[in-house]
Amino acid sequence: MEKQPKASRIDVWHGFGSLIAEVSHDGESGNAAATSLAIDFSDNSVSIDLSKDNLDRPQVLSISIAGSCERSGLAELFRAIAEELDKPADALGGKIRIGHEDEYRDEVTHDITIAVKGEIGERRLNEWMQAAGLSYLYINQAKEVFARIFSGTVKRPDFLMLLESIGLIAVDAKNYALHRGEFTLPLETELRRVLTFERLFRIPVWYAYLQEKEGGATVWYWISALKAIEVGQVRKNSKTGEDFVAIKLEHFERIEKNEDLGKLYTHRLPSLNGLHKA
Repeated sequence: MEKQPKASRIDVWHGFGSLIAEVSHDGESGNAAATSLAIDFSDNSVSIDLSKDNLDRPQVLSISIAGSCERSGLAELFRAIAEELDKPADALGGKIRIGHEDEYRDEVTHDITIAVKGEIGERRLNEWMQAAGLSYLYINQAKEVFARIFSGTVKRPDFLMLLESIGLIAVDAKNYALHRGEFTLPLETELRRVLTFERLFRIPVWYAYLQEKEGGATVWYWISALKAIEVGQVRKNSKTGEDFVAIKLEHFERIEKNEDLGKLYTHRLPSLNGLHKA
């Protein structure tokens, strides 16, 4: 009975889908190959083209990738393939999972940790801003690049964005679930620290909440920090005893495309709403 070669299955999560490859080795000549390659991008950010020669043989594989998250995932996949190609045949086999959400779940609750969800929200907003052609800066969140003031009562934002109608604003990405028609924010550790940043630096701060529509499309719900403290209802977390604010969805601006950002102008100046409707 002919011995079947071992194959390593590589599965890379990239935020929108999976990149899957199988690497096998013939065990004799030392040649190895990726026997299959499957790519699932739910947001249509990747286009793939395979050209063939006159004999209908595959010749050139072209991959065009729009998002940095997808590029990162593909790079991880190719690195993992290269590592498997260097292994002897007997060392192949099994499954290799890279970057999957369940690797970042809480050991007790099995929920994705808040920190990881926050990183996903930042990455998704960065990609959305890139695709919209906006003028912005993505702020490095490493502690060593910030002054001591940010380790206490001041919270740094995730982005600085320049909008023609408003000017320079700071943006903090949030990846919280919508619960009973409300978004939430920690009061002392989050909202008050952000408002301190706004007061010290004279830069208005906005929150952008990530939500998914049916079919995988991205929707953002924006609210200014000032409006959040004004309309949010203060409640107490029954488990931790910490105060948080609950904000009804009706107070947010729904942003799907670049043109929707004009809503932020009247959102921050509510007195203009009457003039706009007149």
